[in-house]
Amino acid sequence: MKTKIIIDDRIPYIHGLLDRVAEVEYVAYEEMTRERLMDADAIIIRTRTKCTRKLLEGTAVKLIVTATIGMDHIDLEYCKNHEITVRNAPGCNASSVAQWFGEAIRVWRDENHGTNYKVGIVGLGHVGSRVKKVAERMGLQTMVCDPLKGYMTTLTEIGRQCRVITFHTPLTTTGDYPTIGMASRQFFANVMPNAYIINAARGGIIVENELKKWLKEHSEGRCAIDCWENEPTIDRELLGMSLIGTPHIAGYSANGKWNGTKMSIEAVNVFFGLDAPLPEPLPATTVHQYDINIDSKALKEAPDRFEWFRGHYPERRE
Repeated sequence: MKTKIIIDDRIPYIHGLLDRVAEVEYVAYEEMTRERLMDADAIIIRTRTKCTRKLLEGTAVKLIVTATIGMDHIDLEYCKNHEITVRNAPGCNASSVAQWFGEAIRVWRDENHGTNYKVGIVGLGHVGSRVKKVAERMGLQTMVCDPLKGYMTTLTEIGRQCRVITFHTPLTTTGDYPTIGMASRQFFANVMPNAYIINAARGGIIVENELKKWLKEHSEGRCAIDCWENEPTIDRELLGMSLIGTPHIAGYSANGKWNGTKMSIEAVNVFFGLDAPLPEPLPATTVHQYDINIDSKALKEAPDRFEWFRGHYPERRE
């Protein structure tokens, strides 16, 4: 009897590959229901599928693969207690987010000439490490806050010393250093008035009401937001106040998506002992400059199409 796998139909480069070795169904994330998962051995998802007890209880699911870096959309404790293996795609879109960051800096520097700025990087994982390299290649100094990796600089020090502050942590609610609500009232009380706040990590890391208060109090302050609270119903006032506002697509380069799909198929192959082929390498192309203003302008003109922009994102190469 073949392994049954249910796959989010918006994951690119995956169609037709696992079909060769397994029984596969492609469904919209809205249709990823408990009833549909009852006899599924594995699911391959994106962040839009919330893997909770309500979705998983009583199903045959043994493996959850998310074609993303983050896993905060999965109830890891429930999975652990019910022997459901979870795999993600660490680092798959790190270069893509770093590209987005570089563009966000370029736009900001158009009104803030010079290079003598210090960038505070909160989180030095796969993405933060790439962002650090991009910042330094742009001639910017960097300071890192990541106690889990031995960088003990505090958020208060980052706020007081860095003109640019960019977040690249997972969204966590437990542990010694939870990140949910990290950028709160206390954080903004210590941020210099002309800082540039960037979030291309997870909605919820920045308390958006506090960010709005800070922006209203400091006319020279700026922000660039890709990851929002309450997606896809985002805060339109904050969107209007943002120098850059994009629909959670910082990691959406073709290269990042291809990496996520490749790593997802590899995870399924290893777990079930299958030999599904990997996606064909992306064709060579002339890389054009990514213009972040196009994505930002589109969202600001039609914020109600947030999810549509994500689902119909044009090819962007790194």
